[in-house]
Amino acid sequence: MSENQTEKVFCNECSKETLHKIICSTSKNGSHEDVWWTHIYEVLECGGCEHVTFRKRYWFSEWQDPAPEAEPLFRDTYFPPPLFREEPAWFETLDEKLCLSGKPAKC
Repeated sequence: MSENQTEKVFCNECSKETLHKIICSTSKNGSHEDVWWTHIYEVLECGGCEHVTFRKRYWFSEWQDPAPEAEPLFRDTYFPPPLFREEPAWFETLDEKLCLSGKPAKC
């Protein structure tokens, strides 16, 4: 890993893609006969709000385009996972007895 390596990644705190600095990275490689794989573990820090995210990357030789100039294909998992949308501002103002189902029963 080169020093000060950055990458655009979704930030849950900023609610958008931002430039993240990879502050720590390690990897484990494996193989069996004609197949090989790599697990990469990274700690990312948002350049906007400094929120920290953990990313696990998985690369598998069978997914890869055999052309030498092809970019590596990764399967990424983020912890915590990316949020799809922000919680609406009105959510905190809901009455405790209000149920999403509309029934007056206990929630």
